[in-house]
Amino acid sequence: MRKYNLHYEEASQTVFLVFEGFLNEQDFKQVWLEAVALIETHKAPYFFIDASQERIIPTGTEEWLINEFAPLAEKHAQKLGYRLRAARVQSQDIFNRLASEKSILHFATSTQNFDFQNFSTKQEALTWLYQV
Repeated sequence: MRKYNLHYEEASQTVFLVFEGFLNEQDFKQVWLEAVALIETHKAPYFFIDASQERIIPTGTEEWLINEFAPLAEKHAQKLGYRLRAARVQSQDIFNRLASEKSILHFATSTQNFDFQNFSTKQEALTWLYQV
């Protein structure tokens, strides 16, 4: 059973990634790679990540997000020809929040081809995502 929902919504031009529990390391990495491919396929300007139900991330994946995924995401975002906007709803799980701190900070401060923000609620995230 998949513990995430990943899809593209044409009306809002948004790729949605909704986590629904704990993912093992392989599935965790795979969903992020699938999300980048979906963004590139549809040339989506918006990426919404709902991690509110995500559990602690697998050991070692925060380093993978920073050292391998972030450069790949930057490269793909640059190909789009515009800045990608990514909004994330933080997990309710304190262990997830602690384990994700470094990668969240990296995406919020060290990316050149997309804007990333982390939010407490879905409404805050969506409001920021679509503001002009």
